Amino acid sequence: MANYTNLSSGSSGDEVKKLQELLQASGYSINIDGTYGKSTEDAVKDYQTKNSLESNGIADAALQAALYGDNDVSNWTTDRWLTEYEDNKPKYEQSQAVTDAANTLAQYEANKPGAYTSQYSDQIQSLLDQILNRDKFSYDFNADPLYQQYSQQYQRSGQMAMMDTMGQAANLTGGYGNSYAQTVGQQAYQQNMQGLNDILPELQSAAYSAYDAEGNRMNENLGTLQGLDDSDYSRYQNDVDQYYQDLSYYYNKHNDMSESEYNRYLNDLSSWEKDRAYWYSKQQDESALALAAAKTAGGSGSGSGGPRPASASKAYDAVLKNARLMSESDAKSYLERMVNGGYITADEAAYAYQVELGRTSGTSSVPKTYQEYVSATGNAGILSSSEFTARKKAGASGLSQYSSYQDYLAQKYTSTKK
Repeated sequence: MANYTNLSSGSSGDEVKKLQELLQASGYSINIDGTYGKSTEDAVKDYQTKNSLESNGIADAALQAALYGDNDVSNWTTDRWLTEYEDNKPKYEQSQAVTDAANTLAQYEANKPGAYTSQYSDQIQSLLDQILNRDKFSYDFNADPLYQQYSQQYQRSGQMAMMDTMGQAANLTGGYGNSYAQTVGQQAYQQNMQGLNDILPELQSAAYSAYDAEGNRMNENLGTLQGLDDSDYSRYQNDVDQYYQDLSYYYNKHNDMSESEYNRYLNDLSSWEKDRAYWYSKQQDESALALAAAKTAGGSGSGSGGPRPASASKAYDAVLKNARLMSESDAKSYLERMVNGGYITADEAAYAYQVELGRTSGTSSVPKTYQEYVSATGNAGILSSSEFTARKKAGASGLSQYSSYQDYLAQKYTSTKK
């Protein structure tokens, strides 16, 4: 028997495409696109209805087996259906698409941008130090090249003025030099040099303007470097923002795909559990009918509380078969129902539970002795074990229906509970 994966709304892939091909071959006008949409679901429901399958729109094992021609499902027994569902319980397996999405997300997480590194930081810091530690303005005319240039010019012009003045004074005295000529010459020189002193404020102002211009230039250069650095940081920040946008996109994509895929699995599992419960319930109903028929045909059997009853009924065998498929608690409840329903005796139930199933305690509180019965019911008006044996051997009427004294106690006890 082939194993089939439940397909339902939202499923996709080659299995869905094959299903659509089979439905189309069965006369349904649907597209073969590999996507389990409404048209595919409607076709599945219609096929299920026409083939006496549960009409739930889910391409389960029964529907796929019918489409693939995997035996004639109309001839399947309930046990076959139940076995089919047990063997095809949906399992969650992460698809390649979700795996790829997870890998992409992991790659993005591993490629997170590093911290920002400025290529201008050293230049900015150096220039900033120069600006902050720059000496205050002071003017030393002796160190001013422009002053030295003017000084030389004024000295030359002063000497020329002195020579002219001394020459003029000598002419007045007949061409002979004298102290007067030297005096007036020296005065002419000093007057000319006074002009150099007069331009000192102008030279100082020019020097301050140059100092101020240099400061402005340094500040402008600092601003230029900071602007370039800001532009680089802005581009870096944009890259970081884009990274987190992409990371969020891939995270949400993986999360949505994974959640959607897992929800489909849960839906498939829920459908499987409902189908399995249906066939299990049907099996129980059929077992009950079989037990009733077995009881009518072969009686309820007999036995003792220890080894298996020598003449265990057909009903006992059927009950034991079902009990073996159940959990301990379910088997215990089931055996009690079978005893209360009269399908098997309390001894048979106890034997089945303790010996056949290997449990550790009995399955009901049905009395096993006369004293247990009296203690449980307060009724002492029944036969004791010796009385029952003697009367049964004597062929007393009304006792032939009891296979043993334990059976007699069990049925009497059961009648008090109704």
